[in-house]
Amino acid sequence: MADLQLKNGQFVRTADGDLALIDDEELTIQEVRHEFITEKGEIDLHSEYGAPLLQFLHMEQSEEAEAAIANVIAETVKKYEVDENSIHVTITRWSLDGIRGRVSFRPLDRNLQTQPTVLDFSVSYQGVVLLD
Repeated sequence: MADLQLKNGQFVRTADGDLALIDDEELTIQEVRHEFITEKGEIDLHSEYGAPLLQFLHMEQSEEAEAAIANVIAETVKKYEVDENSIHVTITRWSLDGIRGRVSFRPLDRNLQTQPTVLDFSVSYQGVVLLD
C-alpha cells in the first residue's frame, strides 16, 4: 500500500512536481510519527486516533508514571506493522516544563540486521514534538 509522503505536515513533491508517494517501511514510520504527535481526540472524525501524552504533564515523576507513559507510547507504535519485540521506550527527562524521551522500533519490512528507527520526542504544554 502506498500513501502520500509528508514532511513536517506538508506534502512532498517529486522533481517533476508530482506528489511523492511512499510505501513499506517508510510509510510505517510516517504513520507512527503522525499518530505520535497527534493528541488523542484532536481529530473530530477519528476520536480514537492519536496518543494521549499531554495527560502526563500533570503527574509527578515516578516509576509508575514513567511506566504508564511508556505503555501508551508502545501501544501507539503497536498499531502499525512493527516488530513488537523491537519497541523500546526510554524517558530521559521529566521536569516542570515537560517530558523528553526516545522510542525505537523496527518496521516489519526492515531487515533484522539494520538499525531500528529512533524517534526522540518532547511533550510540553505546547504539544508533542519529534526532535529530528
